[in-house]
Amino acid sequence: MKKRILISVIFIILCSSLFYLSFRLNNESKNQYKKNIASSQSKQEDIVNEEESIKDKDIVKESEEEKIQTNEEDTPKEEIETDENTISETNSDTQTKTKSDEEQAIEVEPEPQPEPEKKVEPKVNNVKIVNETSNGVTDEIILETYVDFANRSVYDITIEALDNNSIQKKAIAGYFSSIAGLKERDAGPSSGWIFYVNGVKSSVGSKDEILKSDDKLLWIYKKDGFE
Repeated sequence: MKKRILISVIFIILCSSLFYLSFRLNNESKNQYKKNIASSQSKQEDIVNEEESIKDKDIVKESEEEKIQTNEEDTPKEEIETDENTISETNSDTQTKTKSDEEQAIEVEPEPQPEPEKKVEPKVNNVKIVNETSNGVTDEIILETYVDFANRSVYDITIEALDNNSIQKKAIAGYFSSIAGLKERDAGPSSGWIFYVNGVKSSVGSKDEILKSDDKLLWIYKKDGFE
């Protein structure tokens, strides 16, 4: 008997708990459904409000553009023409001023005077090479030319003069043993080339004799080089 009573009590408790749970779940589902409906309605209201604000902005823009067009149409054409006339007058004034300034500048500028022509002094031959015959008379001029001395040695000056005129030579240590095919000892045992500076026989070798710009150099092929 006691077992039946205990079982019935447990059954009643279980049924009551199940009923309570089902009732609670039903209430929670209803509340969630209401919340979902409210949120959807609020979203729809927000979308509608945004569309209305966009329409209002478009209407304002259209009204502003209409005002601008009306203002542009209301501006008188006479003012525009006067502005164009003033601009053309100012341009013409500036052009006339620039022309007058250019004319004055042209009148003020002096005529260029031609530069005086520089007189080019002819270069005087300062190097001479001759062949003295057996009679002691100088009758054959091998070369007459000009070379810039510029404090140079007789050796360098002679080499330049002969090379510029394609004349053969042979020189060893500043001593010229042959010029233009005339070799030492060809006209005698003491024959050879001797150089003079300003008419004076040099006492040093051609590499040691330094000439000035106003000096004269003379080479003579002599039968007797010791004279």
